[in-house]
Amino acid sequence: MKILTGIAIFILICLLLVFLESWRENRKVKAVQYHYPDFPLQNWKGTKIMLLSDLHNCVYGRNNEKLLRLVQGQNPDIILIAGDMLVGKKDADFGDAVHFLNNLAEMDCPIYYGHGNHELRTKLYKEQYGDMYERFRKELSPKIKFLINESVTLEKDGELLKIFGLDLDRKYYQRFKKVQMEEQYLAHLWEKDQKEKNPSDERKKAGLENEKKGLFSILIAHNPLYFKEYAKQLEVDMVVSGHYHGCMVRLPILGGVLSPQIGFFPKYVAGEYRQGDSMMYLSAGLGNHSIKLRIGNIPEVVVVTL
Repeated sequence: MKILTGIAIFILICLLLVFLESWRENRKVKAVQYHYPDFPLQNWKGTKIMLLSDLHNCVYGRNNEKLLRLVQGQNPDIILIAGDMLVGKKDADFGDAVHFLNNLAEMDCPIYYGHGNHELRTKLYKEQYGDMYERFRKELSPKIKFLINESVTLEKDGELLKIFGLDLDRKYYQRFKKVQMEEQYLAHLWEKDQKEKNPSDERKKAGLENEKKGLFSILIAHNPLYFKEYAKQLEVDMVVSGHYHGCMVRLPILGGVLSPQIGFFPKYVAGEYRQGDSMMYLSAGLGNHSIKLRIGNIPEVVVVTL
């Protein structure tokens, strides 16, 4: 009996310590720095790209002042949002996320927003979410540019930075398995955008001779699970992702424990990854929603210096 009592007390103490550590980490936020290796465009060299993802309407300090100061202190040149700034639940509040994003919009840098699965579901399932997605978009500053399977091309002294926001089909967010991606699925989305933007005129205006010369491509893709496909089908230079929340619990040696798609010890957790000539920067995210657990996994903003 004494042994069982001792075991029970030990388990309770461990659970309490886990709760306290998760509580502590969920109230901290940090900036993580990376440098893109051998960046090819001289006129864009030194540009700071900031990645934000998965805020889920969480708050750091009053009115998110702590988070805002952290972002401002990094002096980003471009901010990329890789989705899930709200929570896709019926009647969920998104006011704190809107307030934070609109404060960001007052900064002197462009902001590009790609969908996550929470934006996607609120947009698709009107019978469940009503006009939640439309209200969210309406309340955001017009300075925040949504890229929904479309791109924007920035030019500096004849060199182009192309940013494409990917809105994956809902089937690619299924739990418990990875749905095989159609061979030309991504290429078709990219080519459709290319035709609509008439990139040949852009390239003539910039005085560029071919598609890759003087061009650096960035893909905002919420789901990192398909990094191999992004690299193979699109041959993008850089991918920014979120979605996995750093896999909630990160253990020494073993790494991240659980992905949102219910995959244990996934290949991608957080950090930088290479696939051929493509680099992916995966954020551990800023918030949580259903299970608010973080161990060894402090919320973060990511800064990539080109």
